[in-house]
Amino acid sequence: VIFLKICFRNIFSLLTPFIILGSIYSGICTPVEASIVAIIWSLFVGGVINRALNAKKIYAALLEGAMLCGVVLLIVGASTLFGKILTIEQAPQRLANIFLSISQDKYVILLLIQAMLFLLGMFLETLATLIILVPVLLPVVIHVGVDPIHFGIILVVSNEIALLTPPLGVNLFVSSRIANIPVEKVAVGVLPYIIVLLFCSLLITFVPQISLFLPHFFGYF
Repeated sequence: VIFLKICFRNIFSLLTPFIILGSIYSGICTPVEASIVAIIWSLFVGGVINRALNAKKIYAALLEGAMLCGVVLLIVGASTLFGKILTIEQAPQRLANIFLSISQDKYVILLLIQAMLFLLGMFLETLATLIILVPVLLPVVIHVGVDPIHFGIILVVSNEIALLTPPLGVNLFVSSRIANIPVEKVAVGVLPYIIVLLFCSLLITFVPQISLFLPHFFGYF
């Protein structure tokens, strides 16, 4: 009974994740637009419903957000420049040719791509990696018989792991800033999770049904 009373008292706060995720999965908002919805809703709940926000607290939150984003944007800017250099030097095309020269087996190709993504994740931001590599790698994986949906899932999972790989994993710096602890400690702390994520990534790679079950079930192909 007490739990229900607490939930009812904080119903507007508890609705926040449902509003954010619901707007995304319903197709009403993109993830970027949903972030704006989240800010507006949080201001409404905190300022009008709970009356816990005031101008001083909002200013402090904006200042902290600016400092956090500033650290991340320095990394993103440097990685974007590095990505442009790779593109000018046609490094992705050369890598694709190297992969095909090593093997025509789809699982070997996928493992090589994952290894490359983990390595690039140490120096490149995820968005830059996707923009540079996907147009080059997609024809390669289709050529060796990999389903595009399967490849897309592998690409997303690999890039998410790459966000945690030192020295320039963006999530390491975000976590470091939020927790106010050195990046080195964060990098050591995430190692067990990276190992688990690598195992999950290999499982997704060698068991395509994990990625393709729902598309098959709903008859997309």
